[in-house]
Amino acid sequence: PDYVDERGSGGTLADNEGHWAWSTMILPYLDQAPLYNQMNPGPITPSTALNDANIRISMQQPLA
Repeated sequence: PDYVDERGSGGTLADNEGHWAWSTMILPYLDQAPLYNQMNPGPITPSTALNDANIRISMQQPLA
């Protein structure tokens, strides 16, 4: 059986904004909190972050 939402609060993830990967959410636990804070995954979407040149450069750097 699957989960049924009786309140009708379900939605769809079908949009053009994209969604943050789990690997983004664990960055603070990998001693990468400054990168996590710069990407700001709570309030902004990945597409918004990629439109910012400074964030995009940080996102493209390999983790040390």
